[in-house]
This record gives sequence, C-alpha cells and structure tokens, in this order.
Amino acid sequence: MFRPFNFQLTALRALGAFLFLLPAFPALALNAMVQSHGDLSRDDWNQNETLLAPSNIATPGNFGKLFNHSVDGHVYAQPLYVPNLNIGGTTHNVVFVCTMHDTVYAFDADTNQAALWQVSFLGTSGSTVISTIPNLEVASCNDTPSEYGVMSTPAIDLSTNTLYCVAATKEVSTGPVTHYVHRLHALSLTDGLEKFSGPASITAVWNGTGGPITFDDSLEINRPGLVLYNGLVYSFWSSHCDDGAYYGWAIGYSASNPTLGPQSVYNVSPVTQRGGIWQSGAAPAMDAGGNFYMTTGTGAFDAASSAGGGVDHGESIIKFTGGASPVIADYFTPSNWAALDRIDNEMGSTGAVLLPDSMGTAAHPHLLTCGDKAGNIYLLDRDNLGGFDEGPGGTDAYLQKMNNAPLTAFATFMTPAVFNNTVYWSFVDSPIEAFTVTNGQYNPVPSSSTSTPPDFHFPGVSPAVSSNGNTNGILWAIEPDPANVGLHAYDATNLATELYNSNNAPGDVINSPSNKFTPPTIINGKVYVATANSLEVFGLFVTVTPFPTPSATRTPTKTPTATPTGSPTGTRTSTPTLTPSSTATQTGTPTPSGTPSSTATPSPSGTPTATGTITFTPTITPTPLPGFGPIVASPNLLQPGQTTTTFSVSEPGATLDVTIYDMDGEKVVAGHGVPGSSRCYWDSTGSASGLYLANVKVVEPDGSGRSQILKLVVLH
Repeated sequence: MFRPFNFQLTALRALGAFLFLLPAFPALALNAMVQSHGDLSRDDWNQNETLLAPSNIATPGNFGKLFNHSVDGHVYAQPLYVPNLNIGGTTHNVVFVCTMHDTVYAFDADTNQAALWQVSFLGTSGSTVISTIPNLEVASCNDTPSEYGVMSTPAIDLSTNTLYCVAATKEVSTGPVTHYVHRLHALSLTDGLEKFSGPASITAVWNGTGGPITFDDSLEINRPGLVLYNGLVYSFWSSHCDDGAYYGWAIGYSASNPTLGPQSVYNVSPVTQRGGIWQSGAAPAMDAGGNFYMTTGTGAFDAASSAGGGVDHGESIIKFTGGASPVIADYFTPSNWAALDRIDNEMGSTGAVLLPDSMGTAAHPHLLTCGDKAGNIYLLDRDNLGGFDEGPGGTDAYLQKMNNAPLTAFATFMTPAVFNNTVYWSFVDSPIEAFTVTNGQYNPVPSSSTSTPPDFHFPGVSPAVSSNGNTNGILWAIEPDPANVGLHAYDATNLATELYNSNNAPGDVINSPSNKFTPPTIINGKVYVATANSLEVFGLFVTVTPFPTPSATRTPTKTPTATPTGSPTGTRTSTPTLTPSSTATQTGTPTPSGTPSSTATPSPSGTPTATGTITFTPTITPTPLPGFGPIVASPNLLQPGQTTTTFSVSEPGATLDVTIYDMDGEKVVAGHGVPGSSRCYWDSTGSASGLYLANVKVVEPDGSGRSQILKLVVLH
C-alpha cells in the first residue's frame, strides 16, 4: 500500500546538502523501449518523441550518424532501450543489443564509450565446448548468417530490471556427443548477471493424438520476439527453412523467483506438423484481455468441422489464450489455405498488428490487420476473427481483403507500422505505401508512397514511426539492399517527401549489411540501426528545445494486467504435460568463471544554488509502455530558454502527485493529478535559477504506490 510521505525540514536540508555533493545528473529520458515493435499492439509507433521532427530532420547539417558500436555478430533482434539506469554508480540511458554470436551488450545510448557490460553465452563448461549453432548443420538454406545465437528480440521487465532472451548453442562433450540447446536467460539490466536461478533449457511435451510430441532443439528456432505477461515469459517457435518434422510451439516459462521453469505450452499443429510461428521476427500482439494474436505458417488446417474437425491451425491467424491450460479461442483461416500452402505463400510471413480503437466502428470497434506472403492485406474483427468459410455462402468472413503487391512470387515479409489512422505497408521491390483506414475500412488507393528509387528490395522493410502525439510524424525505414544499405526518413503525412537519406552524406554511410526484418528503434532524439556487425546511432547534431507534448493523443492499446476470467471456447482444452527443464551454468563472458565485464563513466559534477517560486500544470497523458517503471523527469536540468519539466511513469492508469520544495525545505507548489494522470508538467517560468527537489508520489489503480525524490536544476 502507498505510504504517506512526511518529509521533515531537517531531513530535506540534509538531503539537499548530500545532493550538492553528487555529480549533476544528465537530462533523463521520458521513454523506454522494452519489447518487440514498441508495445503490445506491435504498431511500432513511438508517439512520445519530442526532439525529432520533420523540420529539424530535413535541415541540412542538423541530423546524421553520431557514432557506432561494434559488435561480434549479426543483430537480428531489435535494439531495446531503458532510461536512467544506475550502472557502476553512474546513471545512463542504455541500449541493449543481442547478436547471433550469442552475446548481449549494454551500451550507453548517448555516447561512444565501451560497453557498460557484455555477456557471452559461449565458452566451456567442464569438458563441454559451447559454441553457436552453425547454420548448415541444421538448415538446408543460407537464409540467415553462418550461425544461430540470439535471434529473437528480448523482452524487458522494468519491475525487476530483468532482460529475458533465448540463446541457441551447440554443445560438444566427450565422445564426442553433440547437443543443440535453446536456453532462456534472465539477465540483470545493471550488470548482466543471471537471475532467478537461470538459465533454463527450453523443453516442452504435448500429448498429441498419436502420443507425446517432444520439443526438438535441432529442428526449432525462436524467431518472433519474446512476450512478458502475467508472470510468464513466452517464446514462439518455427523451423529452419521448413526443414524436418518441426512444429509451431508457444511456450511460457515463469519469469521470476524462485526459478525459471516451464508453465505453459501449446502446439499449433500436433497432427500434421508444421504451423510454425515466425512473423518476420515480430512478437505476437496482445490485447487488454491477455489474448495473443499470431499468424501461423505452412501446415495443414483442419480445425473447423467443415475441414475435418481436427486440432491443426496452420495457415491461420489465431487468437491464443496462454496460462497453464492454453487454448485457441478464435481464428481466421482463408478458404484457399491449401493453395497458399502448396506454393509457400503462407499467412505467417507478417506479424499481426492491433489497430487503435479510433480506426474501428461501433459494429467492429477492435480491428486487427495482417497479411500473407502473396501480398494480401487482411482487416479482421478481433472480437470475431471469422473462422473458416463463415462468410455469406461459405466465403471468407474477413472485414476486408486487398492486394496491392507487385507481381512477384513472394511479396510480403514485414510488420506494418501505424500513425494517425494510417497503416504503412512495404512490399518486395516496391515503394512503401500509406493506406488510411476510415469507417473501419482500408482505402484501397494509397494516400501516399515513397518515391523511387529506392524500391525496397527483398525482403522489404518493417517501418517504424516517431511522432509527438499526433504531430511531427516521421516514417523510418532501413533499405535492405546489401549494396546500398541506408536509413531513410519520410514525412509520415506524405511519403513522397523524403526528409533524410543516410547515403546522401559521406559521413553517414552505413558500411555494414543490414539484417532481415529488424526495424529501427527511434527514441529520445536518436535512431538505432542494427547491422551485421554494429549498432549505428543517428541523431541531431544541434541542440533543440523539446516540443511541448500535446494534451490529447491517441489512446494506446492497454497493457493486460490479469488473467482473463471465463473460459474461451476452443477446439482443444486438455492441459499439456511438460518435461522439467534442465539448467545450464555457463554465463558471463567467454571464460570458465562466467563473470561479465562492466565499465562506467562518471557524470560531470557541480550543482547551482536555488530560490524562487514556480507554477504547476498537471496534464492527463497516458503512456503506452507496459510494466512497473521508474519515475522520470525530463529534462531535470533546465537550460536557459527551457521552462518545462515533464514527470512521467510508464504504468497506464497511474496517478501522480508532485510537490516541489526549495533548498530551505519550503514547499513551493504542489499538484494532485486526477486518476490516470501518469504524466504532468511543471512550468518553471518566473522561478529563480537553482536546485529544487520534487517529491513525486505514484498511486496505482489498485491503491498501491511509491514515492521518489528527484533533483531539478533551473538555469536562466
């Protein structure tokens, strides 16, 4: 429960004297990026970007490549970002990078310094040699780099400061005996050490009609991003190049103490096999009720009575309920699924995206969009996905289907982005196209498209959007052409206007190949681009005053907070049987001791004195970020000309109370937010230069809460 804050004058003065001895904090960031494609809707729209705008991106000399961080392998996972982490006694904004060489890096997000820490999952354990999995040992194609390591985007839990990732390893012991292993790692954000008795080997058994089906490490690969929900971390599985007798799996492990352990498993197509989940790397979307939405690839469908009344859900979009007894609550399967399957034009090539409710109608308020490899775009009602042949006369029961792809065999390998009732699609060898959604329907004619060149070659791009609320929208894309890799920025309201192209400035050129399916990460004035051997960091060369955040922005997809009540109707309700996992002890850098390295750079010191009065203006602005996050103030160092500090927490529905004290312990002003005001603003116009202390209380919807003291410096 929330404990009232009683700050005695003497204690406040003592704290003030102590803070004067501390180094001045850098300006703290508002946002975090803790999961695949931004949030649970997977729309890859960061609507809290107050620094980057079309006006300053397009001005020559304003924006470009700042620096890069070299890494030891291909980066297929989307970079993640956490602000205001204390590492080695210094506060950093941190970007996390995972490689196919089985290394996790924590870099300072704003400076070109050595890794704050890095952890390798390779090395030796006794007589066992642990390496990455060579591609050609498990795959018949060269569709990915020469090795498999960490391929999927991790998930970060801000409430425990933990990063979860899945690493693939080849382990050769005396004999020789070779094992291929996938492990779930839980790493501390501050030092990279394993938590919760991790890591844990991924294991699963499904009781099929023909007997138990066991998860096979040599056939499976974790391509979609991980998902955290209700105390479990979920991984999703498909095959290497459609090789072998693989299955599509959804596997949930406990995400906290005392140990990581298997808790939930589902097999998509237990009878006819396949039905893999890969989604071009995107994590499955989730709604406020805790339902997953994911597309499945090649494989048979027989779940409808008209198709045999079985249990297989290949070539479908499925609504999946996790937990100890997972079921498929709903699905949509196109009537031509068998034809799609024969020519490898499956549904599973795109990730599913939940559209904002503003794009729906009274009859269909909750929309979902996805596509298939042939370039078909579907619009579905996620409250009733459509089943199989349930439309008029036994037709497909989608809300809309359209095809704007070029005449190529394989056209769509991506997850679309969303901004202001517009969805951005990228087809192979085509420009990016913007489609508006009005009255619950796509306008089949694009509202705008990028100019050519470039045509975005195979496999196309997964774009991302940054904006300040509903203004200053920028669409970002990474050109995947190996001979012409580049970061592009477009005006999101008119894609014909290219704002920036990294290939137009010699100092901005990206010299390393890009990776399939990995979108850029845009946050707090910087753009992070993952490549084959580096993290390229772009940003502003000039100092800009943050744009005021609009008071009215879109309503984000809410973070699920509890297991849904009631049992959804599904075709399978049996409780799966799981084989207990074994754990590995190989952690840290590639040495037997397994201790990760850690470095930190101190911040500059010095803090001014303070007196004065201020005004306080609360504003209700919910944020889309899930989890129990830190209280942040941005900026906490107000430079000349800046007057506004923003207080923010990541939990939707939280309420802020803010009280500002001067260094004599006098209360200057206080403000009480109405329920749901998880962000508010302090306008310091008229206040004296100096140091102030803000006591920020956070009250959760359930009445629990916490408080934190933040240091604020005003300069005039």
